[in-house]
Amino acid sequence: MVKNYFKTAYRNLLRNKVYATINILGLALGITCCLVIFLIVKFELSFDNFHSKGDRIYRVTSELYRTGVTRYSSYTTFALPKAMRNDYPELEAVTQTYYNYGGSIRLTNNQVFTAEHVYFADHEFLNVFDFELLEGDRNTALFNPNTVVLTESFANTLYGDQSPVGQILELNDALTLQVTGVVADPPENSHQPFTVLVSYKSFTNDYYELDTDINDWDNTDNGSTYVVVPPEMSVKSFEAGLENFGKKYRGDRFLEFQKFLLQPLAEIHFDTRYEQNFGATTSKATIMGFAGIGIILLIAACINFINLSTAQSVTRAKEVGVRKVMGAFKQQLIYQFLSEVFILCGLAAIIAIGLAELSLPFINQLIHINLELNLLTDLPVQLFITGLIISLTFLAGSYPSLVLSRFQPATVLRNKMASSSGNVSLRKFLVITQFMIAQVLIIATIVVFNQIDFFKNKPLGFETDFVVNFGIGQVDSTRKAFFKTQLLKNPDILHMSIFSSQPSQNMHLNGPFKLYNIDPEASHRTFYRSVDADYLETYNLELLAGSDIDDEIGKITPGVLVNESLLQKYGITDPKQAVGEAIEAYWGVGKSRIVGVMKDFHNRSLQNEITPMLLFYNPDYHWRGAMRLSGNNTARTLDYISETYSEIFPGNTFDYQFENERLAELYSKEEHTFSAFQMFAIIAIAICCLGLFGLVSFVANQKIKEVGIRKALGANAGHILLLFSQQFSRPLVIAFVLSAPIGYFLMEEWLADFAYKIDISIWTFIFTGITTICIAGFTVGFHSYRSAKANPVDSLRCE
Repeated sequence: MVKNYFKTAYRNLLRNKVYATINILGLALGITCCLVIFLIVKFELSFDNFHSKGDRIYRVTSELYRTGVTRYSSYTTFALPKAMRNDYPELEAVTQTYYNYGGSIRLTNNQVFTAEHVYFADHEFLNVFDFELLEGDRNTALFNPNTVVLTESFANTLYGDQSPVGQILELNDALTLQVTGVVADPPENSHQPFTVLVSYKSFTNDYYELDTDINDWDNTDNGSTYVVVPPEMSVKSFEAGLENFGKKYRGDRFLEFQKFLLQPLAEIHFDTRYEQNFGATTSKATIMGFAGIGIILLIAACINFINLSTAQSVTRAKEVGVRKVMGAFKQQLIYQFLSEVFILCGLAAIIAIGLAELSLPFINQLIHINLELNLLTDLPVQLFITGLIISLTFLAGSYPSLVLSRFQPATVLRNKMASSSGNVSLRKFLVITQFMIAQVLIIATIVVFNQIDFFKNKPLGFETDFVVNFGIGQVDSTRKAFFKTQLLKNPDILHMSIFSSQPSQNMHLNGPFKLYNIDPEASHRTFYRSVDADYLETYNLELLAGSDIDDEIGKITPGVLVNESLLQKYGITDPKQAVGEAIEAYWGVGKSRIVGVMKDFHNRSLQNEITPMLLFYNPDYHWRGAMRLSGNNTARTLDYISETYSEIFPGNTFDYQFENERLAELYSKEEHTFSAFQMFAIIAIAICCLGLFGLVSFVANQKIKEVGIRKALGANAGHILLLFSQQFSRPLVIAFVLSAPIGYFLMEEWLADFAYKIDISIWTFIFTGITTICIAGFTVGFHSYRSAKANPVDSLRCE
């Protein structure tokens, strides 16, 4: 019986090649999108799930209430782990890390390499986290000071095929380290993207350049602390007890400005509240949004199938009538039609797997992760595809099979069968739903594009053209000054500055400040940058009042620059009024005075508001530099800079980046969002067009005689086009009326996350409407033209 079902289904598909092809292509596009999105969601949800103790690992974080704003920090004081080991001996493990961003690695042969992610980690780190140790002892590799563990890929970069264990290297020309192990590269789904692990005992006051003890409780917001709780321990009780723990070490006022929290390891990748997450974070709302888009596109493909199947019900009516006369039961007919749908879904799935394989290289480049479709070895993917085929069979096939199986043989065999008004109404509803989905995605694509264009063209308040920034590392101030002097001899280098960070950068030093003479009790937060006297000129920052900063060698923080936003915290509107005011600030600035006021510039990406900013001078913080070029002989100028850099810093490589390129990276997430919406919108339109093509084709076949009569009576091509357009124009208009407010609401919600954003223009909806009309008009017009050119004699000939 089952064999007969599939044999008959195969014959019916061959008999209706056009409709079968349309259904298969529509379903294949929907399944492809679903499959790719499933791989993305599967990857995102897999973060940090490879650690055997993962369900018991927690990061100790802080909720901060300073200056009237609640902030969340993943940093904790360096003193915390020792205190936790002492006060909570029942904890299975406590480990501490410090993220040192990038660093320079110098080998004994004087070759210098750049390490992108340097972690200081204590001896418990490799026992808490299950990173595979390829060489060395897990228990001792990070136990002693001045030891280092390298990742496999970085070890190969430094030493090739030679084992690095026992080799000596220098970090930032400040720490001499011995290699004690090699660890496998952290998986992409890890929130800890290290390339170098330095033993935590190497992290001393001299290296960190602190005037106070590194383990002083006042040295806050520096390291990251992880704990492993035993299975029998109550996490809620442990977290509640951290209030008294904090008061014990920080005093009774601790709870007024800080609260310790326990963040599960599995939540770190998804918690976007924290400013210091070193790996990329993705909100669960974003992940679920992508999953929702995949489901919506699959529904659009199912709508195609239901539309065409119910439209074809008239042509299948006699088949049903004959089968029922021959004794077929309703259940058997349902099985028959579900068999056809199953074959279609199976063929669509095979095509979708091929399309997914072809598209993955493009997708990986788009979203910067390495997705793989391992169909033979990946059980979740196998289960997903199997479940998808079965679900689609019932979702897309249930209604058409019920409609077909209900036909009465007496009515059908007397040729009195016609499309019921119910089926026509359903088809119109489904067409409306389908085009509504496509139009919402078109609206989203336009809005995201306009927002990105706004980011790219909005004035930032500083110079970006021909500005080159570079890393310079922790070298002595004299060599930095000599390097600067040598470069400025080149007439094509107009200005140069050495500093801690660029004007628009999300990673900053930050802390409290006070203006004593204005309001000695009020304390606010500001971002800090250490700069030299050429910072303003290099980036063409505008000085509103006072003078520039002094960068005389040997002097530290003789005076500071502040921006307008900092003054607004105290209600100061006249910049001149602030010049000379006493200020007390953090990060080694101490008590100083304001020597100048800058015009506000965007000191973070445009996702964030302009914040208070304080510029001070301390050459110990000068890790980066920038120069503004004339634009003449740029390639030759860069060669000159590279040669000079190599002469003054032997063995180092001059790694540079144009400021425009760096700023573009700040909005890469939005670029990826735009590309995704663009891709999904095109696919949704393609699915809609396939469905509309099939429906128009069916209607054209149903109206062959009507078109022939109209032509015989003198109707021209325009009349025939109008005849077909009337049937589909109303559903398209209704779809637009519904999609416009939905699209507006969804994109307003998306834009709400940006401090600086566009207003959604009426032209967005006009363009969407015109685009949909043109696409649908072309699809309908193609069939209308074919029908209009057909010979009426052929259509009026007797059957």
